[in-house]
Amino acid sequence: MFSDSDLLILELYSQGMPINWISRFVGETERNIVRSLAFTIFDEAELVSDPSKRNFGKGWGPFEVDELRKSAILSTPPEEIARRLDRDLFGVLFKMFELRIAVIPRPIALRLESSKIKQNSILDRLAQRCSNCLDVIAYCACWIE
Repeated sequence: MFSDSDLLILELYSQGMPINWISRFVGETERNIVRSLAFTIFDEAELVSDPSKRNFGKGWGPFEVDELRKSAILSTPPEEIARRLDRDLFGVLFKMFELRIAVIPRPIALRLESSKIKQNSILDRLAQRCSNCLDVIAYCACWIE
């Protein structure tokens, strides 16, 4: 079962929010955001860095990014991608989430949708519109008048 925090992070990711924004929004480090997403999307409960990999901590070249994208499109397991690129799993998942190429599996997406139905999403509450000016309430200036 996922925590409310995990579901919120997954919801923010699914709506297109970048990792660094999610981090600031929920008050967690980017690494913890990646761990949460890895747990909810890929069932990776114990995600750790592995400095023994040849490309650990190195920048990503265009060839590697292209290979990562192709592999993600083909639904290659992240462990296999990490092995092929000689990178640690944490680094591969971080890059996948950063590039927004990690696909949320249908059962997880359905669970996310059912949790939204049961409780008002925090994003829905934040995005409510003013009935007077139709601006987002958080930015509405009607109360000044």
